[in-house]
Amino acid sequence: MCIDVTDLNNACPKDPYPLLMIDRLVDSMDGCALLIIMDTSQGYYQIFMAEEGQEKTYSITEKGVYYYRIMLFGLKNGGATYQRLINKIFETLIGKMMEVYVDEIVVKSTRKTDHLIHLIECFDVVREYGMKLNPTKCMFRVKWGKFLGYLIT
Repeated sequence: MCIDVTDLNNACPKDPYPLLMIDRLVDSMDGCALLIIMDTSQGYYQIFMAEEGQEKTYSITEKGVYYYRIMLFGLKNGGATYQRLINKIFETLIGKMMEVYVDEIVVKSTRKTDHLIHLIECFDVVREYGMKLNPTKCMFRVKWGKFLGYLIT
């Protein structure tokens, strides 16, 4: 089901949480021996909305009134909300062995010997928080790949 959230977005104040500069993320991968590039599967739909916000996403159908219990795509502050959550989840790994931009994750290893350790640490967090990954968009143990539309080499 799809609903028009234009009025809701107009009524909501903008969340000032900053999204990272993509060029800085890409530059931080310079000199990496191996990469793991992953994409979260339907990341927005893995975030439950606060009860007081659910009623604002109502949709009236012939079968009744329905509310979204999960964050729906298209909300004005969806990107900032998701980035804040993903930064919190991976806070001990970001900047050291991984970078995250909304739903795209890259695990970077400057030494091949560290690569498996980095993968395990990342997957431990993914499992702990019940995140789902899109296997068709994941690349493991690569020297280059696409991240945020940029070719990383």
